[in-house]
Amino acid sequence: MKRKFLALVILGVAMVLILTACSPKNEEVTNAVNLLTHDYHANGYPGKITVINAKHTGYEMYTYLDLKYKYTEKVNGRKVSISDEAGFDKYEDGKKYDTTMYYDGKPDFSQDIAIFVQQAAWQQPKAKKVVARTQRVFKQLATKVHGLSYKKVTGEVGGELERNYAFLPSGKKNAGVRETLTNQITKNRRSASKTAQAFNGFYNFPVQRFMAQNIMWLHVDMQYPMAHDSQSKKGAKQINVMYNQMFTQLKKLDLTHLPDGKYVVEVWFTTKGKENDNLDDCLLTIHDGKLTDTKRYQDNPYGD
Repeated sequence: MKRKFLALVILGVAMVLILTACSPKNEEVTNAVNLLTHDYHANGYPGKITVINAKHTGYEMYTYLDLKYKYTEKVNGRKVSISDEAGFDKYEDGKKYDTTMYYDGKPDFSQDIAIFVQQAAWQQPKAKKVVARTQRVFKQLATKVHGLSYKKVTGEVGGELERNYAFLPSGKKNAGVRETLTNQITKNRRSASKTAQAFNGFYNFPVQRFMAQNIMWLHVDMQYPMAHDSQSKKGAKQINVMYNQMFTQLKKLDLTHLPDGKYVVEVWFTTKGKENDNLDDCLLTIHDGKLTDTKRYQDNPYGD
């Protein structure tokens, strides 16, 4: 009995030592937060960084600190927060060196932060109401299409606004349109900065106007049970029936309280109650309270 007890004690101590060795040290996390804070402040974001979770990620001799954090600013007396994560290099070629920023291989932190912080636009009270209205519509839609269930709605922005427009017209002929919209975005940020520095002007974006201009949009996640492989002919037929029902029912619903713009709907497929990593998505256009266009984007070779 004593031997078994001793063995359990040794095993427990060993596990604690292993977990302690794998867990980031307080000093390492503090240094990472200090670097993040410095870079935020240097780029015109005076808010506070709060750690949500920190862990080491990687394999063999290459490991980096994966830091999930929350960035918070005060806007009109209330705290507004958005969450993100950052990686910090820890080892290179087996040698430890000073922690440095790691952002998808991009050395320009100002670009990365712009992509992230612009999501603050969806934290505006008016923007939250738009999201809530969209939630109600798609929750109602889920009750009209057999098997379809609602997951969530999130507000999106077209990548880094000054450079990447998700649905804006491309090509040389539309260069003038893109330039005009770029000027509008820049002007909006500058005017917003004169009255409120919230998130360096990103917070103050006019969501409904930018939705109508296809700069911002809403992303809807739905779920649908499959009786067949989604990549098979039978699966494709089932998906096509689901989409036909979805589009038909959407046209019957009251959409008058939704803003003009694009709505990306991602349908996640399930098999026997579990997600099978397959999905299909479509792009909806709503104008003057009506569903005016639907486009399917899928890998299924049998899809319409």
